[in-house]
Amino acid sequence: MKAIQRNALLTVSHLAVLAAGYAFHRGAGANSPEMIAVSALPPPVEMPKPGPVRPLSGYLSPGEGPWSAGDLRRAWHALKGSALPPDELAILRDKLRREWLVKDLRAALMVWSDEETLDASDVGTKIQGHLKGHEEEMLDWILAGDFGLDGRAVLDCWAARVGEKDRGLVLRSLGKIPVEFREQVIQSTFRWSMTVEEIDACVEELAKLTDDGVKTACWNAMLRGIAFNAINNGGPDRIHELIARQEIPGQARQAGLGLLAERIARSSQPAKAMEDFHKLSDDDQLVIAPQLLAEAKGNALASGSAVPNVLEMLCELENWELLAEEGPAAIDTFLERRKQSGGELSRWALKLPAREETAEIFRRAVSERFREDLEEGATWVASLPEGWHREQAFAQLAISADRDHRNAAMRDQALAGIADPALQQEMREWRAAKAVAK
Repeated sequence: MKAIQRNALLTVSHLAVLAAGYAFHRGAGANSPEMIAVSALPPPVEMPKPGPVRPLSGYLSPGEGPWSAGDLRRAWHALKGSALPPDELAILRDKLRREWLVKDLRAALMVWSDEETLDASDVGTKIQGHLKGHEEEMLDWILAGDFGLDGRAVLDCWAARVGEKDRGLVLRSLGKIPVEFREQVIQSTFRWSMTVEEIDACVEELAKLTDDGVKTACWNAMLRGIAFNAINNGGPDRIHELIARQEIPGQARQAGLGLLAERIARSSQPAKAMEDFHKLSDDDQLVIAPQLLAEAKGNALASGSAVPNVLEMLCELENWELLAEEGPAAIDTFLERRKQSGGELSRWALKLPAREETAEIFRRAVSERFREDLEEGATWVASLPEGWHREQAFAQLAISADRDHRNAAMRDQALAGIADPALQQEMREWRAAKAVAK
């Protein structure tokens, strides 16, 4: 293993010589850049010293070991004028980079940031395995401006890499990070899945933060990360528990409820969605009710059960005002994007409680069955037991027969089936209004 390492070191230490020799064999002129010895090159520009926050550690001192950081820097500059084929040059540069990262992580990143635009994934690939033990130093380099315009990308990478293993360090460092960069750092810190123990440790660290805005932002990011990883990566589902904790900021608690509303409304598992809903207190269920319905309407195309499930939840809550105002439109949206047949939806509609506020929801839910097959729909209505649902179904059958099928005989037959005096009066008014409109 030592022999292999020494060979690699010899390779990178003599890159300039290799380049010169290669150029010679290709017939390079005596005055070509490739023929200039490394020792004859002008001294490299000195790398800027670290900021005053923290000095470089001993492991970065030039001259340590058989090949110093200075040797690597000179070799890198020598390669710039090399006439090596691109593929060979890429191999040599890669070997040099690998050794340079071990010898002088800061200087290597500074050179790359000077020569190319970096993003967080680039930096993450480059520093893989080299950051451990130097997390605080690297943050100081970033804040000192060592990486120029690429500092943001390096900071994002730092937050993601350090946040995966030591979120406490990132949280304790937030006060040093400029305000305009904090949000991204916080988001990167909580992107990874956490164990129950790690979540508890984060809650303890968050309690130590004195800036309420930062604390709220951290709680929000942590809740989003937990919610995402619980669904996508099998992480622990602690949202219900966390939003019930006394130390959670009020705004973060509202954000956590919003995350639950989104998850409940968009769930493809009706039983799990109802379980999540029932874990909430009655007050919290009322708080998220409007968002539940809005999310369900937005997810109607992807889920064949979102709208019916949420309407059932609102019935449990006895939120009759919201049901009357928004329920019919939710059914319309569902029908536009539905994955269920009219028969399935009409059977679901029989679950609706017999109330004035749910009558229009029921009618629109059964209307699709009548639109698809009027005769079959009439047979279904006749099979229903006497009561509110049968009466409302007859009313909609009359409307659908008239509007969708121009079938006056079926309309009159349906109207004759209605026994409730109040509903009979409503339908007489409906017919009168139609006559005036004509």
